[in-house]
Amino acid sequence: MTIMTDRTTGMNFPQKIFLTLHCLMFFYLIFSPLYLSRSFQYKYGYIISYCTTATIISWIIFGRCIFSDLENSNKYGSITTFFTEILGINVTRENESIMKMTTYSIFFITFYYSPGTYHTYFTIFLFIVYKINKSLQEFYKMREIKKYDNNV
Repeated sequence: MTIMTDRTTGMNFPQKIFLTLHCLMFFYLIFSPLYLSRSFQYKYGYIISYCTTATIISWIIFGRCIFSDLENSNKYGSITTFFTEILGINVTRENESIMKMTTYSIFFITFYYSPGTYHTYFTIFLFIVYKINKSLQEFYKMREIKKYDNNV
């Protein structure tokens, strides 16, 4: 049995399904404070907070979401790839803005559902580490560009 691959995107059908589920879960989490009952939030909010904390830790360690390899969304990230490939809306020019919105909304949800003070402090610590990690990545990227420019 062969899995058909889209010629334009290089994504096969299972990757598109997984990408769709991943993005729908993201939107479900982001808007959950608006539609989940208060009792449900108190009862199960800590699970959401721990899952989003694991997501943030994977961003720090791997530099991206760990599901990006499964979805073939490494170039622009899951949300931009979802809009471009699944919905047919080309948002690649807004990729940086979408990535920032995604990042800060995940941090917001982690804070919102934080089960206690120590977890809140840990999330603040993760935010600082994440920003330092991103700054170092930008620094090394600029350093490589500068080194390349000097060699040319």
